[in-house]
Amino acid sequence: MREEMDKNEDLVHDIQVQKVKDARGTPENTQRRYVNAWSIVLWHFCALVAVCFWLLRLLGVVDITAI
Repeated sequence: MREEMDKNEDLVHDIQVQKVKDARGTPENTQRRYVNAWSIVLWHFCALVAVCFWLLRLLGVVDITAI
């Protein structure tokens, strides 16, 4: 039967530090995704318009059958 040893935490840390040092300004653990601020503002504006339209329908100001 073959048994595997646990990972040596010191060795794993040293390897990770060496990878970051070898990357020379572009390490692998960078930000994964950049979301533009305007897309978030647009999404919130659309949500606000939808809620306002829903409230107008609820109050009877806008009739859905007329559209």
